Amino acid sequence: MGEHHWSNGDTTAGGQGSPVNDIQCYPTIHDDTHTHLAIVLNGELLTVPDLLGTPGNPRCYYGIHTRNGSGLLHVQTGFSRPLTLGDAFDIWGQPLTNTNVAGIEGLAVEVFVTDDGTTTQVESDWRAIELKPYRLVTIGLGTPLTEIPNFTWTD
Repeated sequence: MGEHHWSNGDTTAGGQGSPVNDIQCYPTIHDDTHTHLAIVLNGELLTVPDLLGTPGNPRCYYGIHTRNGSGLLHVQTGFSRPLTLGDAFDIWGQPLTNTNVAGIEGLAVEVFVTDDGTTTQVESDWRAIELKPYRLVTIGLGTPLTEIPNFTWTD
């Protein structure tokens, strides 16, 4: 958890459950795995919105969604293709470019992926980063990161 920069609730570009990038919104939660997303603005950890990818009343669940402000992305398994960071931002309805990350514009951007304790900086094509099980994705905005935020898996 961190500083609240975006509002919680239905932040989905797909509106009331329309497909986004061929990803459907289901009335129940399907089998999923987890990827963690951290966004750090000038050294301050921001909270990824709660209920991202869960629009409607009654609620439905996209193949990528959040259930709290922890940054934990629930990613549907068994999908016909790998789900990506670009898909997550599209479901959120926010840009992911080298000049605009979720509406934060004009700052330096650096992206890191951590798998099994090994961290790698990703220089380009951030939208194609696959949301793999137990992967940590960290986006630094503004001031260069001096350390990658830690996330402890509890399952």
